[in-house]
Amino acid sequence: TKPDDYEQAVLKYQATEGCTRLEAEGNMDSYFNNAADWAFQKNAEKNGAPKIDYTILKAGDAAKTIVWALGVTPFLLRIVFLIASTGSWDVSLSDIVSI
Repeated sequence: TKPDDYEQAVLKYQATEGCTRLEAEGNMDSYFNNAADWAFQKNAEKNGAPKIDYTILKAGDAAKTIVWALGVTPFLLRIVFLIASTGSWDVSLSDIVSI
């Protein structure tokens, strides 16, 4: 989203809900990431479900992000590079890990 639109969305949510800026940013990040799931969660909260705190970074989520950033993504990029450079889908694990 555009920075000004994001800022306005955060300020509007903060004013409407009477929450902190950090909570408003977390909710808007979740909304912009997946509006349908965010709306479903907000509706569930109105019906008594526990409120999700979007300001807390969970250790498991951080670990998954690190694994994807440092492990899975480079692995997949190496596969794409090998397929593109050889012109063949015949890529073995030894091709992928060899430098």
